[in-house]
Amino acid sequence: IRFFHGFFIDKALFILGRMTGILQSPARAVTTTMTELPASHAYLAAQQFRQLYALIAHRKTISDIYLNNLPSELHAWAYPKKSESGGTSLRFCIQTTHCQELIESLRASHVYVTDRWYRRAVDGMTMGQKTTYQQGSCPKAEALAKTIVTLPTHRNMTPSLTKKLAVAINNYFKTHIS
Repeated sequence: IRFFHGFFIDKALFILGRMTGILQSPARAVTTTMTELPASHAYLAAQQFRQLYALIAHRKTISDIYLNNLPSELHAWAYPKKSESGGTSLRFCIQTTHCQELIESLRASHVYVTDRWYRRAVDGMTMGQKTTYQQGSCPKAEALAKTIVTLPTHRNMTPSLTKKLAVAINNYFKTHIS
């Protein structure tokens, strides 16, 4: 499906795959017994493990570009310098009270950052899962979740794309926020 991203057929393939059962969410799978992975899945898992360190290095590179090109007041929390980091840089988050406006401004420029991991303090709805979380039980986390935008660090983000995204974010704040 990623191969077709940008051709407007990706969403249709995804929906069709979900409707036919070809694409299933592993989070929803009911597992009652331990079973062996089919050879094709084991091969794919092994391939991902072989690429893991390269992917972590890529994510750190992308995070460093954000870190060096976005103002520190946007950084959601202090990221350690690349050489000091033991983390995977899975996500790079910025914090602003203008999340929706920023996302809409970027969307107008054909930049899509709507994959927001922290919409709510506890958010299972993207998976269609209901939670027992009671709104208001963690007010600080709820307030923080409303101010977080997650920037992409995945393998399709090149350094040049990352710099362009940082420029677009900086331009938004220069022109819209005083």
